Amino acid sequence: MTMTIQTHVQLAKSLGLPVPRDIGGGLHAIVATVTPAMAANILEYYHDPNNRRVKIGSRNSYVNDMRNGKFTLTHQAIAFTAQGMLFDGQHRLNACVVSAVNFDTVVIFGIGQPSVINADIGIKRSIADVSRYSGESIPSHVVSIIRCLLYGTTPKVASPSIIISGSSEMSDALEFISPVYKKYPASIVGAIARAYYHEDRARLGEFMQTLVTMIAKKDCDTGAIALAKLFIGKGDTGGGKIRCELWLKTMAAVKAYCDYRPITHLRQPDTEIYALPEDVAKRCGVRTGDK
Repeated sequence: MTMTIQTHVQLAKSLGLPVPRDIGGGLHAIVATVTPAMAANILEYYHDPNNRRVKIGSRNSYVNDMRNGKFTLTHQAIAFTAQGMLFDGQHRLNACVVSAVNFDTVVIFGIGQPSVINADIGIKRSIADVSRYSGESIPSHVVSIIRCLLYGTTPKVASPSIIISGSSEMSDALEFISPVYKKYPASIVGAIARAYYHEDRARLGEFMQTLVTMIAKKDCDTGAIALAKLFIGKGDTGGGKIRCELWLKTMAAVKAYCDYRPITHLRQPDTEIYALPEDVAKRCGVRTGDK
């Protein structure tokens, strides 16, 4: 049964929301603060079983933003169909429950079947697209490097706010590795940027120069040559396994180079050699458990 303004009001009241206003086209809307209790109630009693499955990565990205105060009011609403079922917003509501943090949102009632069919089929904005609105204008390859700096090669959904914060808070490291970031993939460049926070920067600069020229001036410079040959042989097209190998072996190559140890064969360490400093991660809005 199609809802009327009376049933829109009843639904809003049952959810603990203000009375919605008529905005035309059979729709009624409000701006409201959604609490974790409200979100849990909506998900339990008004969730449409036909809705898509929750994507944990996307939900966790929202959770991170909510906990760090970066989830802000936008035009994108929590939406209910004309039959009173949740149509849009399940990831935000799930994140609200998990984070235990309130969030402000537009809430719309009365979405009809034609709108349901045509919703969310447009072209998604990339983080590079979104960054231009913030005045940052972060190129897509730099977005990938920032994501590696923050999370390594672990697949993570990083929100635009986290990437933009990372661009600002890690600008010194990103500027430092600029001589190589268009020549090598993010899995290599991001690992070098991690080392920026731990190694002598003059020596690390020499590592990048050797990586670009492929000319070793001393025997102890061979770590960079070994890495360059590894990349030439493997490329960056083998998926997550190759990216992880390049990430860890880059750290091994950097460590050997900065310790003035000659190597001819790169061995893959079991774990990351260089961690992102906690204070840097915190300024970027990344919590310890999220890395």
